[in-house]
Order: sequence, then C-alpha cells, then structure tokens
Amino acid sequence: MTLPAHATLTPDQIKVYSSADESQRVHFLIGRAKMGQHQLASELLQKFPLQGPHAVNRTLYIQGLILNGEGDLTGAVDKYRAALASDPSLTLVRTELAQTLVKLGENDSAKHHLQLLEADAPDPRTAESIRSFIDRLDASHPVTFSGFISVAPSTNVNSGSSHDKVYSANPIFKDAPNLDITDSKKQSGVGLAAGLSAGYSKRMGNHWEAVLGGDISGQIYNNRIYNSASTEQSAEMRYHLENGYVGFGGIASQAFDPNANNLMVDGLTYHSFGPRLSFVHFLSQHDRLSGSAVYEWRDFAGSSFNDGNDYRGDLTWSHSVNASLNLSIKSGYEKLTTPLAYNSFSSGFVGLDIYNELPMGVTVDANVQGRYSLFDDQNPIAGMTRQDERVVGAITMTKRDFNIYGFAPALSYSYTRNFSNIALWDFDSHAVDFRLTKDF
Repeated sequence: MTLPAHATLTPDQIKVYSSADESQRVHFLIGRAKMGQHQLASELLQKFPLQGPHAVNRTLYIQGLILNGEGDLTGAVDKYRAALASDPSLTLVRTELAQTLVKLGENDSAKHHLQLLEADAPDPRTAESIRSFIDRLDASHPVTFSGFISVAPSTNVNSGSSHDKVYSANPIFKDAPNLDITDSKKQSGVGLAAGLSAGYSKRMGNHWEAVLGGDISGQIYNNRIYNSASTEQSAEMRYHLENGYVGFGGIASQAFDPNANNLMVDGLTYHSFGPRLSFVHFLSQHDRLSGSAVYEWRDFAGSSFNDGNDYRGDLTWSHSVNASLNLSIKSGYEKLTTPLAYNSFSSGFVGLDIYNELPMGVTVDANVQGRYSLFDDQNPIAGMTRQDERVVGAITMTKRDFNIYGFAPALSYSYTRNFSNIALWDFDSHAVDFRLTKDF
C-alpha cells in the first residue's frame, strides 16, 4: 500500500492488515515508520498489538523507529536499549541504536556498538564499511575525554595484603628467624582514586594518522603521606594499511609525591620516556591481532638505585563470536634492569578476557591473568632470589539499560593472589571499583 504521511487505512485495508501474520505486520509497520508515517504506525501498533514470541522486542524496536522519526532521539535510544537488554543478539536494533547515538553526539557509546557490529559483520565488505564510518566519526570529533572516580584500596608496602603484620623467615638473622616486617601492615584505610584522560587524532590523507593521548590520575587517603599522583603522555604516527595499521611514536610518564620530605615515598617519584611500536591486523571480520612494544628509561628522583630500563611487549588475539560475545587471549613479556640486580627481573604473562552481553541488561566482562616473575639476584635481606607467581582475576558487571545522563553504572571486583618464596611479597588482596561508563 502506498499512503501519504498521517494517512488512515480504509476498512478493507484494515481487514487485510488484521488478517496478516505477525511477520507481515512487523514488516509493514517498520516500512511505515521509516517512510515517515509515524502516526499510522503508532495507531496500528496500539490497535493491533503484536502477539508472537518476539512481540515485546519487536514492539520496542518499532516504537523506537517512531520516536526517532518524530525527533525524540532520547526516547528512541531508551526503546532500543530496552530491546537489547532483553536480547543482545538483535543486530538491527543495535544498528539503529548506534546511528541514533551519533545523532545525539554520544560518540563514545556509538563507537562501542559500531565496533561490536564490525566484529559481527557478515562479510569483509560490511566490516570495512563500518570501520570507515568509525574513521569518519573520529575525524569529525578528533578530541575525546573520559574520566573515573572509585574507591582506592588500603596502603601497605607490598601493595596487597591487609594483614596487621607480615613475618619473613630470614636465615641472615640467626636470632630472629621470623623477622617482623612491621612496615608491611596496613597503613591507611580505603581512599579515593580518580583520573581524567584526553585524546586527539588527526587523519592526514588516506594512510597517515597522528594520535595523541594523555591522562592524569591520583589517590587520596586520610593520611596524606600515602597520597600520590601520576601522569602519562603518548604520541604516535599510524600508517593505515588495507587490513590494519602500523604505529610508531613515544610515551612518557611521571609520578609525583606531595610529601617530598618523606624518604620512603619520595623514592617512588620518577619520570620515564621511550619509544613505542604498535600494530593492528584484521585477520578477518571476526578476528583481530594486535600488539605493542615499549622501551623506557626510568629516572627516580630520590633513589638512583631504582633507575633503569624497562622493556615491555604484548600480543593480543581477539575473536568475535557474535556482536554480544567477544573473546581475547593476551600474552606478554617484561624485562626490568636496575643498578641493583635483586630489584631487576624478567616476567611473562598470559591472560583471557570474555565480554558477554546477557539478557536483563547485564554485561559481564571477566578476565584472568597468570604471571611468573624471576628476579636476577639474591635479595640481601631474605637471603634468596625472589620468585613470584601471580594470579589476577576480575569481573565487571554493567547495567546497560540504566542510562544515567549518557552513562551506565559498572561494578568491578578483582582478586589478586601473589605466591612468592619471600613471605613479604606473598599476599592476597581484594578490590572493588564502581564507576560510570560510556561503553554500554
């Protein structure tokens, strides 16, 4: 049927519509809504409610299309999010949500959904089309900002346990085989952590892109001696290829101590800089390989024995099962060299990350990592060469249908268990983090 906007159906047309099956009604309503006949689609939807097994989500989708066409973009987003909260596999709904978010200027959230759609593209041409749209979106909004605020864990010398005391068996001290390391006990209660990040990207021609980034973060406690602040900066030139890019540039970081007269903390004030290489290669529309390598020179203000060089490299393979389920396997290696060999170490790790959007509007992002570190020489106090085996697990749950001024609430829990042959560094710790996110 060809009808003008806001038209009404004749009795015969209504009879035909009422006798049609649900899929035909849905197809007709979507067509009317996209053709601008919002009032007609709304009246039919209200007079003849959908009844099939997918009726609720189909109704939400059509209502979103109607609101979108009428200019109520925020209302449309709410409808799309409600449908995806029930069934995250609805690709058409996710597509409309991403496009509507772009209209609203919610680019971070839009990119989140576009990247999920890219990973679930049915063919390479569709994936490339989505990727090009993301590039155009970045070019139109080259400056990005993000931030967080969360609870900071209690402080202690090993950055882990909350035990009142840690005992270290020390063969050097014959009269005190169980040395009481009192400085290892919990020093300050929970605090507040916060941070702000900014980025800038500029595409120059078909292949070259300049990318700048920086962030500042800090922790505040009741006992100000444990306050800390740090900043990081990066600059990179990327050369885009048909299936990815290669990047080269540099990074720098600084840590500041507001209590410069405190020897223990001042020893941790430093600055570092060095080159960085990176790459991303799209193996297919479902698989991506990425990696980076960094070499840093570190200079500590109050403790030259901590100066040194740090090399880090990592490799990540990401696979998209569908738009709501992604898997990543990561591995890496680090080598830190300092003037004191017992503070120098080699370390390797492997990790697994699972991102899964579930019904009821809950997104789960879970990861686990195992790391082995071997130090270069014997610790003079412990009388042995330190070896650590660390397991870290974390889970973040996001309620993606709770839209709080363009953010969704996310709650994270992480657990660290560090096995060490030196008791001071043998610990477990828990951390809870609450923040608002744009990735929903």
